[in-house]
Amino acid sequence: MSDKKNKYENFKFQVEVGGSVIAGFRELTLSGSKRQVEVGGSVIAGYFETINRKYPILRLKKGIVNQTILNSWRAQFEPATKNAERMNILLIVAKEGNIIEKWEFIKAQPVKFETPDLNAKGNDVAMETLEITFETIQQIK
Repeated sequence: MSDKKNKYENFKFQVEVGGSVIAGFRELTLSGSKRQVEVGGSVIAGYFETINRKYPILRLKKGIVNQTILNSWRAQFEPATKNAERMNILLIVAKEGNIIEKWEFIKAQPVKFETPDLNAKGNDVAMETLEITFETIQQIK
């Protein structure tokens, strides 16, 4: 067991991507409203066809995030990268460092984030809002 403390453990909502907790947030909204997202396409008759779909939104507020990992994840979805693969993420609901629930968001994609104006060193950054779209959700604990 690692002696390294989880710096996100004081946050009720923790986001895990690729097996690592990358963010912690104090507030969560799961929106029934949907956001239209360009999700790539296929080559048909020699040209690229864009597919647009609408997905529900997971909105996380007031937290910190590992900016390096978030930027890497977001970069996959820049307009020049049409064939990015949406990935599954885990949302961990914790209280006093103990895991209460775990939810898996299938084929998730970060679509918007807002940061306050801060001047800090390191890879973590304060995050006002992070919006993630996803296809489906399932409880795993």
